[in-house]
Amino acid sequence: MYFFQDQVVVEIVTCKQQRPIRSKSLANLERRICDQLSLLLLNAQEDNKATRSVCLDMHGVADLFETTDILGKSTDLVWILSFIGKNSERREALRKELEARIEAKQIQFGIMVFVRGSTPCVGTKAWILKLITRVSPLPLLFLDDGQDHIHAAEKLNIARLTCKYIQNKTEILPCITQMPKKIL
Repeated sequence: MYFFQDQVVVEIVTCKQQRPIRSKSLANLERRICDQLSLLLLNAQEDNKATRSVCLDMHGVADLFETTDILGKSTDLVWILSFIGKNSERREALRKELEARIEAKQIQFGIMVFVRGSTPCVGTKAWILKLITRVSPLPLLFLDDGQDHIHAAEKLNIARLTCKYIQNKTEILPCITQMPKKIL
């Protein structure tokens, strides 16, 4: 878990326990998160020779599929980015669901954010997407059923970030299979 000014803002879920990281400096917080993301991305890229990154929202997107379903191509680095209230009773269930999907090798890692907003401020999905694109050269496809998350991510104006608003399950797999591997 990552804390900024004594507020939890992000939890990165892998199959390994992590100690909490506290920072009063935004630059230091971002550097530490980027360091961890770089390591996760490097390991995933080595495992499957990833050519692109596919980021799925959990609720209303990834949870429409069973843990054993294959999401993406064999060369996709698939991960989940989910907003949940930091005091939500469902937070522990979400962590366990992410861990189960990691164990099943459906996703490489999961990230829980605790701030919802229409701008890419600290602790939002857009902020995490900005950090991911800072440490990874891969094209990134972001699928979410929340228009506010999509709009905030689009405000980043990152050329290799493609955002898609998902309204039902039938849109998900075509989005994943039709996205070009390289965005020129």
